[in-house]
Amino acid sequence: MLDAEVTILPEHRGSMRRIVNLAATLRENGAIGHKALITNLSESGCQIHWDAQIEEGAEVFVKLTTQFPLRATIMWSKDGIAGCKFATPLTATAILGLTSNRHLQGKRLFGPGRSGGRSASQTP
Repeated sequence: MLDAEVTILPEHRGSMRRIVNLAATLRENGAIGHKALITNLSESGCQIHWDAQIEEGAEVFVKLTTQFPLRATIMWSKDGIAGCKFATPLTATAILGLTSNRHLQGKRLFGPGRSGGRSASQTP
């Protein structure tokens, strides 16, 4: 993961976005993953840059760490940049862990009632 200062942007979508510089892997279901860069992150989704075009509405997996891949839907895509909406929102603890380089082992990653309340150590 690349270290970067986190900037919080005003948000009109209901989730506060944070400016980040996070290495990630993006893959469509059944496809090989490709290196990507996440440039903003919120509880509900992220903006991702990668070398290929991907269609709006595509179901993908975004892997931010070796701990857990996140299922997401591509909401928009243009010129190698895409907006992803997570199927299960992240918790504030997960966002803090990802943006501060803290270890997430045993921390609750998903909001109440999401994904059976799994923690990072229990997520596939």
